[in-house]
Amino acid sequence: MSEVARGVFFTGENSVVLREFPLVSRPGELKVRSALCGISHGTEMLAYTGRLPDSSEGETLEALKGDYSYPLLYGYMNAGLLEDGSKVFAFRPHQDCFYAAPQDLISIPAQISLEDAVLLPSLETALSITQDTRLVFREHVAVVGLGVIGLLTAELLLMAGAASVLAVDYSPERRELARQLGCAVCAPGPDLPQSVQELTQGRGVDHAVHTSASPAGLQSCIDSCAHEGQVVEASWYGRDETPIRLGETFHRRRLRITSSQVSHIQAALSSRWDKHRRIQELLVLLPQVRPSKYITHRIPLTDAAKAFEHIATNHNALQIVLTNES
Repeated sequence: MSEVARGVFFTGENSVVLREFPLVSRPGELKVRSALCGISHGTEMLAYTGRLPDSSEGETLEALKGDYSYPLLYGYMNAGLLEDGSKVFAFRPHQDCFYAAPQDLISIPAQISLEDAVLLPSLETALSITQDTRLVFREHVAVVGLGVIGLLTAELLLMAGAASVLAVDYSPERRELARQLGCAVCAPGPDLPQSVQELTQGRGVDHAVHTSASPAGLQSCIDSCAHEGQVVEASWYGRDETPIRLGETFHRRRLRITSSQVSHIQAALSSRWDKHRRIQELLVLLPQVRPSKYITHRIPLTDAAKAFEHIATNHNALQIVLTNES
């Protein structure tokens, strides 16, 4: 009798279902029983709302290659156990079990919890963003958008020697989390320019990191930068258009907008950094940063539809993980 797995399929706009499908193994692959699957609240809501691009051209994760048409088995944060009880992480969709080649699994040390391990991609993204700023010690940074990626990036920037990090978000609760990290905080809107001026003695921030996936957030990053400052755009918009003003502020200040994408290491670092080194550093950072502190909801895999409904309708869902009790 062939093996089957259960996975979360996006089947249309605002629709996900749990389906069984054949589980295929190849020689040498190991079976993993998923324990936790992390939902990427930004990327996966594009899938949930039908805003992914038509093509997955350029996708670097083998498990996600193909196209983005429905039905779509998607996701890339999966932490579980091998049959001998060893902890592993894989860039795999939301499913209760799978087979993978040993080289496609990240071995998780015993002292790291699976709740921290499942958010390894979020911490990797934050590390990639931090490196893409090319932060100089004692420079000032604004982070606009305090989801998990924004909060983790703010924390790493402080660890990397930023003189200040101004954390910007509409949510008072998320601003308070950033304040506890050591950030200055501000809501978007009319008070933001004054906060930037006060923190930077009137210069503007040296770097502005954008993670809110909104044109208004990107514009506020542009408007907050000092002369020859840099905006690091870490949001992915799918097929959404992003109108911004590239008039006086952008042009006369000679600003730069840099795309940050975690699948690639910037050329300036590539002779010293590769994927293996970055993963090894993440295994050091995970127990220090403890990204599981941002998990607000744990929902069974069988109730995945409720999880996505909750993200779509409740701004208090900072990080949802799907649990596999089987």
